[in-house]
Order: sequence, then C-alpha cells, then structure tokens
Amino acid sequence: MSPILKTPCRVDYRSVKGGHSGELTSRLDSLSTTGCTIHSRALPDTDVLELRIYLPDGEWPLRIDLAKVTWGHWDAFAVEFLSMPAEDRQRLQDYLLEAPAPVWM
Repeated sequence: MSPILKTPCRVDYRSVKGGHSGELTSRLDSLSTTGCTIHSRALPDTDVLELRIYLPDGEWPLRIDLAKVTWGHWDAFAVEFLSMPAEDRQRLQDYLLEAPAPVWM
C-alpha cells in the first residue's frame, strides 16, 4: 500500500483533450505515488489532464503527462496518474518515503 501524504502545494493543470484550453492553478491536498486530490473552485470539464506539481522541496515541478479524473465533488477532485517520466516517478517515490509521518490508507 502506498502512503498518502497531506501535501498542500501548488498544482497547475490543463486538459489533454477538449475541454478548457487554458492552464488552471489550484491547491493539491493529498498525494500518493498513484494519484492526488486537488481543491479547485471549479471541477475540470474533461476527465484527462496534464499536471505540474510544485512540491515544497523547491525543485522543478513534477510532470504528470496523463492523469485521469476519478471523482469530483463540490470544490475537490481526485486524479489517478497514468503516465509520467521515470525520473519524476522516482522523485515522487523518494519524496513520499522521506517525508515525515506519512498517513497510511
């Protein structure tokens, strides 16, 4: 089971197919190696997104090339990571393992 870490940080996202053509910025809430929860004023109008996650480590943003929206309600939605570069996947795994007190779910 993958740790799910409360990680309030910036996330930029945009539609990969159709929907809103611009980039939106919101706040990521919880993060795991397989997906995340995003708080937003508006739910995305498509179910396939590209994300850039700005972890608090000060490095370049994580690149998620393909993420699928799995649920949405009011001011939050969750995505499952489908495709990301290997170096970003490794960085995410390292970040989650090194972070203090992960929450297991």
